[in-house]
Amino acid sequence: MIAKIRQEKSKILALTDQMMVSGTNFSIGILITRFLGVENYGRFALYWMVFLFLQGLCTAYIGLPAQVLSNQSNDKAAYLEENNRLGKLVLLSSLLLLYPAFLIYNNITNASFGYGYWLFPLVIVLFLKQEMNRKYFYAQLATHKVVIIDFFAYFLQTPALVLLIIFNEFNLNSLLLTLACTGLISQVVFIFIKTPTRTSFQLKNLPITANWIYAKHLILTTVLQWFSGNFILISAGGIIGLAAVGIIRVLQNIMGVLHVLFLTLENVVPVKASILLNNHSKKHMLTYFKKVALVTGIVYGLLLLLLKLFGTQLLELLYGAEYAQHTNLLDLFIGLYILIFLGTLAQLMLKTLKLNYSIFIAYLLTVLFAFLFATPLLETFAIKGVIIGFAILQLITLSVYFFTLKRALL
Repeated sequence: MIAKIRQEKSKILALTDQMMVSGTNFSIGILITRFLGVENYGRFALYWMVFLFLQGLCTAYIGLPAQVLSNQSNDKAAYLEENNRLGKLVLLSSLLLLYPAFLIYNNITNASFGYGYWLFPLVIVLFLKQEMNRKYFYAQLATHKVVIIDFFAYFLQTPALVLLIIFNEFNLNSLLLTLACTGLISQVVFIFIKTPTRTSFQLKNLPITANWIYAKHLILTTVLQWFSGNFILISAGGIIGLAAVGIIRVLQNIMGVLHVLFLTLENVVPVKASILLNNHSKKHMLTYFKKVALVTGIVYGLLLLLLKLFGTQLLELLYGAEYAQHTNLLDLFIGLYILIFLGTLAQLMLKTLKLNYSIFIAYLLTVLFAFLFATPLLETFAIKGVIIGFAILQLITLSVYFFTLKRALL
């Protein structure tokens, strides 16, 4: 009974934590749009794509191995420590590359970052490390520690930004400074609450090869995924303007409540599913996924229904009456997110079964589609073309996933 209570407590904490993280990202989107304008939100979103790209790579090479490979290691604690150390080296290398990359971009585009030039790469690396720290604690089933570090990294952002607005100091540079401060505080807290270990400077124990064998298809998939979906969005910025990108991001922000569910699944399901697969059988794993699909599907369906019924009012309340005209676009997003839900569950099952090559093939096809059809879609359907393009990408990936799973589970 005690074990059951602890298990449910862990799930509740994981959901609470993801609500805090996604809620903070949600509120930042609202604050930027309300006080800096939709074009500035579009600009910030385009820059932040660098973080999203690197996050995908780091999750594939550091985060997911922490959740999956650690359960197959003879010494789980030792593997997690070495994996964490490998993550630090990866991020240090990333930081050294980001500064010259931003400098080159600055000179080519004549963009003026102000002191944001020094902050943006630092913020990106700090929050990449934050994601690694979260996976580290999730792999240890120490969900309460994830909540603690996310409180400092994310929850403190909103009150800090509200203070900046009150004192009329809110801009993109002060936003980055706030993110840098909360990110640094969280890293200090992580050091204090993790289990103390002896620092090693040897490279031979790092799981470089093991992680690569597991993640090589996922890394290539991340590159392809970023170019497929984001190529359409970046093309939209050039063809129909930054304001259109901002509107798409506003609508994605509204749908962000659903990402609480997605990200909670990604943090909890791979660990449990891999344990069932390794210690029992595919049948046990499949039964678990069916249970997850049923429970989360009911919750997900209710959330989509609420968005359908009250979408207009929500847009007016959060962003202003002028955004109510985009309710028809929100309806398209609701249909899109049904496909995303199915794709998320299928992808988690593929990762658990180590069938990562099929994810790579799926995104390879989506990149080809994006490169060939992004411009015609945008020129024909304007802003609706972005959402239509996203939906077609999801249908392509779903087709590959289901075909692979059907063969693997026979």
